[in-house]
Amino acid sequence: MSLINCIECDKMISDKAVSCPNCGIAINNAMTTDIDTNKLNSKKINSQSEFKLNFISKLLISIILVGLFIYLISLMKNEKDDFDPEKEWKHLLINKDH
Repeated sequence: MSLINCIECDKMISDKAVSCPNCGIAINNAMTTDIDTNKLNSKKINSQSEFKLNFISKLLISIILVGLFIYLISLMKNEKDDFDPEKEWKHLLINKDH
């Protein structure tokens, strides 16, 4: 005797049971074993698909964030490199005279 999942309520029941004691559905043992196996395989496939999808989406978000961070750092570095106080002074003095 082994335990199987009821195809209706998904509770654990004996494989020898004629009907489910929880929901009352009639049990055909040959069909239940096949259906139970198919449900388990389907759940495994769905779980693996969800894991892959979650992993890929998190990886893409991480790559985008790292790229954005690098881009912002390069912009800040360029602004610092372009700043020349002497040129800024001359520019202000020239514009002030006009």
